[in-house]
Amino acid sequence: MLIAGIIMVLLNVALLAPMSTGAVPDAVIENFEEFSKESACDDDDCTTAEDDWAVSSSQRDFYGYSITNVNDVMASGATPTYEKIGPVTYDITTTRTITGYDATAGELTYNSVKSFECAEDTTVPCDTEVSQLNIAFQTQVIGATGLAIGGIMDMTKAGFTAGMIANDLENTIPASIAASDLEMMLAHNTSVAGDAANGSILAGEYFYSLFNQYFAAMNLSGMGTSVNYTQAIQGAQQMAGEPVTFSGTEFSDITHAFNTATMPSGENVSMTSSLGVMAFAGHCDANPTENYSMVMADIMAAAGDPTAYTSGVMQRGGIWGYADTDINATIARDHAMCFGVGGQFLNAGGTDDTYLASNPASVNATRRMANFGFSLDDNSMALNVLLAGHNTSNPTGLLAVSEDGTSYGVANFMSMSTNQTNEAFGISEAQHNALALWAGGWLADVTSLPMVLLGGSGEMTASLFVNTTFGAEDPLNGGYLENSLNLGGFWGLPEGRDNIALDPAVSGNALYGPLGLTTSTGSAIFLYGELSGMTPPLNFSTSPPTPGTPMVWDEATIGALYGVDTNAAAAMRALMMGPIYGTTAESFVPGFLMSSFGATPYLTQSFNNWLL
Repeated sequence: MLIAGIIMVLLNVALLAPMSTGAVPDAVIENFEEFSKESACDDDDCTTAEDDWAVSSSQRDFYGYSITNVNDVMASGATPTYEKIGPVTYDITTTRTITGYDATAGELTYNSVKSFECAEDTTVPCDTEVSQLNIAFQTQVIGATGLAIGGIMDMTKAGFTAGMIANDLENTIPASIAASDLEMMLAHNTSVAGDAANGSILAGEYFYSLFNQYFAAMNLSGMGTSVNYTQAIQGAQQMAGEPVTFSGTEFSDITHAFNTATMPSGENVSMTSSLGVMAFAGHCDANPTENYSMVMADIMAAAGDPTAYTSGVMQRGGIWGYADTDINATIARDHAMCFGVGGQFLNAGGTDDTYLASNPASVNATRRMANFGFSLDDNSMALNVLLAGHNTSNPTGLLAVSEDGTSYGVANFMSMSTNQTNEAFGISEAQHNALALWAGGWLADVTSLPMVLLGGSGEMTASLFVNTTFGAEDPLNGGYLENSLNLGGFWGLPEGRDNIALDPAVSGNALYGPLGLTTSTGSAIFLYGELSGMTPPLNFSTSPPTPGTPMVWDEATIGALYGVDTNAAAAMRALMMGPIYGTTAESFVPGFLMSSFGATPYLTQSFNNWLL
């Protein structure tokens, strides 16, 4: 803690106003005044002080400068305008007590106590109000900045966790149900057909029969509800003067799709796994089955390279292994599989968030959570656990968000004891522990999101999400977070200035490393540089830093300290001195101190209070 102590001392000196430091020389002189022994001592041993020296009185005039536009300064950061206040006259009584006398050295030691009382003849009343910079507030802001940034990152983790809990309820659980249903269907088909290959063919043909019926019922051909998909394709071949070659899907063995399908990056996406159902259904939704001409164009453009396909039909047909040399058959199979597997997913409640509004047609919250092992008494209890305090100042439900969007119920839930959750939700200790294990798994990086679901690779955890979004684009939702180096997308708007795209490890070091902005030392050093224009007198090449020569605080220095380029260094400065540290209530740390503790950067009080 030695380094942090040095920094805070330096910061306190840097923040002292010139008016304050100007009094130091006089104070030093006064404390080392010279007196003759006779004027101070009443006896030869100097054990008793002369009365006139022991207690003396004088008058002194004081002046101050008061800011006349405090409200504008605090609201918008306007330049302060000053009014001179004074003279304010005080009667000063000095009481001295001898504490020691060295006759040989000729030194007398004593303590001196001064008392101030407003003079009756003062021109300006001593209770005149004066508005000035609250130096203590700036110290509070500096001290709280590292904690505040850490708190923002913790809230980002909580936001990620709330989103993942919602994803579990709306996608992971329904996908798990659908995968289980598909597995049972395959087992039944295998027993009927005699082997797994023929059982998988039965599944494909069943899905196609359902799609055929749906196609006709919805009049997707435009020729009436009696024309199914098979008939529509055959009719199109006839109208084109071609021989009728299409007779349906004619599925071959598709056990690969159900049991062993993997992405090129290695993830298991078999349709009897929840990940496989989500990946397949999501791909069908994002890339609906294309028509013959589009698929043919894709095949021609790929020129025999299966990794070059861009159509949903050919990508899915390759990954899940049901593509055929007959393009019409491949398209029909894709329709069938998307309809069958996607339908199972939707029937289990996939992508449906209307359960939160107690939609009777939706799979309700209790049933969804029961499939995750949470046995809650009824749907009312389940919804309360999820939504309690939503859009209020005190969210406590796992999906609840505060009215200002800055806090998440899942964070508050995780801080509650068993007794508190029992009182708030009526849940038992076992139910509390199960829910905390679920949410805590996301918060503590135990549970992760397979990024293959979003067209990427690897796993996304809460910590990785924080590090990624701090210095780059949001990998889940797109765009940029407000309290990040990209400032909600504003950083890259000016012409010639790029958006920040740091590697997550670099961002993690900027946040949590030896000089991390979430640490008291790191944030204090950064603010010292911003406020003074120089680094502290430290050698940063040693760990921990040792005394050294100060350096100019600029983008090059920041870049060297944090391993970033000058563009990212400039963004760090903009974030710290704008949205985070700032000077008005709009900035995070001052705003928090003002709203939570009533502290303000400028203080209005009587002249007495400023002086005494």
